[in-house]
Amino acid sequence: MTAAADVLQARLPRGAAVLEIGCGSQPARFVTIGLDCDHAAVRSAATRIPCVTGDAGSLPFSDRCFDAILARGVLHHLADPAIVLAEARRVLRSGGRLIVLDAAPMPAVEFADMNRQLRTAGVAPEPLNGIAPDRLNQLAQSAGCAVVEKAGAGRWTHATPPYTDHEFTSPAWIHTLTWP
Repeated sequence: MTAAADVLQARLPRGAAVLEIGCGSQPARFVTIGLDCDHAAVRSAATRIPCVTGDAGSLPFSDRCFDAILARGVLHHLADPAIVLAEARRVLRSGGRLIVLDAAPMPAVEFADMNRQLRTAGVAPEPLNGIAPDRLNQLAQSAGCAVVEKAGAGRWTHATPPYTDHEFTSPAWIHTLTWP
């Protein structure tokens, strides 16, 4: 998932304040602070950068404090990505950018198979909806932001422990969003 990180880093001035939403245990190397809802991931990531445990729908940061936000593989896990866009708008400075790398929706039969395998492995499936680029465009427009760049990013491989014996792939894409 380095494509989004490369896109973002190439557009940042030196010293930019960068938040990574859903940083997991492997935040991008240039991130100022990471946020994840998983305590174990935050503990692991905190050995490299400052990290906090939190909810992307209610960011624990003051208004207009970041130059950029990176969200790699986050939106497809959310029941309502519009809430995260609203929070991104709140914490981004004027002209700030939100870089999103995510997976397009897979066919319903693949999601059903993935969820069945997760349940068999004893893992409760979380929302794995995929989010089509057109849907993000609609959400962005509703949130008052502009899509300033769109690019394909190859294929996204869905293979999450403890079930890694079966992989699903879907198209991946990058969008760069900004607010006036």
